[in-house]
Amino acid sequence: MQADGPRSPVAPEKLAVEILEKRMARADWHYTYADDPDTRSSGRTEIAALTRDAGRLAAASVEAAAQVSEIWDRMIPQDYRMTFEGYVGRRHQPPDQADLHREERDKPGDRER
Repeated sequence: MQADGPRSPVAPEKLAVEILEKRMARADWHYTYADDPDTRSSGRTEIAALTRDAGRLAAASVEAAAQVSEIWDRMIPQDYRMTFEGYVGRRHQPPDQADLHREERDKPGDRER
C-alpha cells in the first residue's frame, strides 16, 4: 500500500473552514427569542464559540480571513450585527469618511431648488 504523501498545509485549514460553515448552518441564530432560559443559554454559548472559532481561523491567513468573512456574511441573519476578530467582509464594515460625507451631502432636506 502506498502512502498518500505529505499533506498540504492548506488542507487542515480548508477542512476547518468547511466544518465552521456546517456549524454555522445548524446554529440557532435566533436563540434570544427562545422562551426557555436553557435554550437561550445554549444558543448564546453556541454563537460565542462560532465567533471565537471564526476569529481563530481568520488569524491563520489572509485567504482564510476572506473565506470565513464571506461565509459569515452569507450565513448570519440579515439583522445580525456581530462580527469576529479578523473580519474582512463588507456587510458590517463601518462606513469610511467618503461614505459619511456622501451620506451627509445626499441627505434630503435643505437644498436649493
